[in-house]
Amino acid sequence: MRIDNIFTWLDTLPSQTSSSPLVSSPHRAKRIKLDQDQDQDQAVSVSRLPTPPLHDTDMSQSPNKRPRPSDEDDESQFWDQDLDETPRAPSFRQRLRQYQDAFPPSSPSRTSSVSRSSISNASSPTKQQRNAALLSTGYKHYTFVQNPDWQPEPLKRLKKKLEQINNGEKLIPIELKGQVADCSVGDAVFFDTAETTTSKTAWRYPDAYFVDEILDRAAVCLSENEGESSWNMEIHAPILKWVFPFRQSNLCQVRYCPSATIVPEFKPKNAPSQMVDFCIIARPQEETPEADAIEEICAFRPDKTINHTDWGNLAKDPIAISIETKKHGENWTKAIHQMGIWHAAQWRSLCFNIDGNDVSLSKIAFLPGIIVQGHKWMFVATIYRLGRAKLFSEVAIGDTESKLGIFKLLVSLQCLRKWIEDEFWPAYKEDILGIPGLEGGDV
Repeated sequence: MRIDNIFTWLDTLPSQTSSSPLVSSPHRAKRIKLDQDQDQDQAVSVSRLPTPPLHDTDMSQSPNKRPRPSDEDDESQFWDQDLDETPRAPSFRQRLRQYQDAFPPSSPSRTSSVSRSSISNASSPTKQQRNAALLSTGYKHYTFVQNPDWQPEPLKRLKKKLEQINNGEKLIPIELKGQVADCSVGDAVFFDTAETTTSKTAWRYPDAYFVDEILDRAAVCLSENEGESSWNMEIHAPILKWVFPFRQSNLCQVRYCPSATIVPEFKPKNAPSQMVDFCIIARPQEETPEADAIEEICAFRPDKTINHTDWGNLAKDPIAISIETKKHGENWTKAIHQMGIWHAAQWRSLCFNIDGNDVSLSKIAFLPGIIVQGHKWMFVATIYRLGRAKLFSEVAIGDTESKLGIFKLLVSLQCLRKWIEDEFWPAYKEDILGIPGLEGGDV
């Protein structure tokens, strides 16, 4: 009912001055009220409340069920609204226009921004992965069984070598047979070094103490549910340091870098950034053409770094292999997502050009990665196809739950180190540093 109708109705009511509560009366001594007196007072009080006539035609209009605002400034605006009008949902065309305004097409410019709804790290790994698959700066996940024609030949060659190592055939010299005497392994695992052809790679093999120490410590980490830091520091790091020892003369070295973040230029748009635990770097010696070229290039790159992160010496030493670790049995999807986002940013870094147009790489064909879940070590790789990162998983490369698994792992990591030295580093020098020297095809 409108306010003017209420006032009109009140003017027609008879005067009740004799019973009006506004008229003062002599004060009388108070007495304790009985329940009967209280009931009578309530009845009188109710009878004094005037009630509007139910047959009033002005009152028969549709009532407003929304509460009146207490603020007088908003009162006139509230009552001026057409309260009988039914709210209508926007049409499909209007919704589409709103969607287009909120989600404009991606711009080739590096400085363009897209106002999409963001996905946070609090979202589930599955939701984050689904969001990443829709972003031009994200990635898509496949298995190696899928789309084999997309996988470059250098990746297929490396994958085949790792699979052969994991099969275990002719893996361990016959001289070390005593180290695995308590394991159920067949004779096919061993080979006679005297009969080995010169074409066979001469791998390094650990002593019995190293293998036993890793095996026992990993078993305790699992059985007593130790955290990821224990796995990293006491299992994974010793293995990686054994394969990639720190010496100034060594090209391939390992860095523990769990706090290395992606620089803003290469972060995924409208999605949380991700990090990894270890990186294998290619570290050229000082005062070499490679080191000088990196310094010159970094002067014109975002955050003055040769990589997609500016953490420590990763700012000047190219990343060859990235490693993400989890506790045994932890979320595989989350690990894949972290590696996918990290590799996608690395691809954008490799293809970066100061003029804003991505450069095409003719030699670097894929980026390798390793995902570790407690005992299990798996090889993954990411390609860059039609401007999108596509991650393939996975090939088992060894484990730390058996002596044979440790031998497989150490040989697989040596195979990856050889790939960095023989294929990745020459390809990187030609594609990124402009230093020729790679014979044959891409890597």
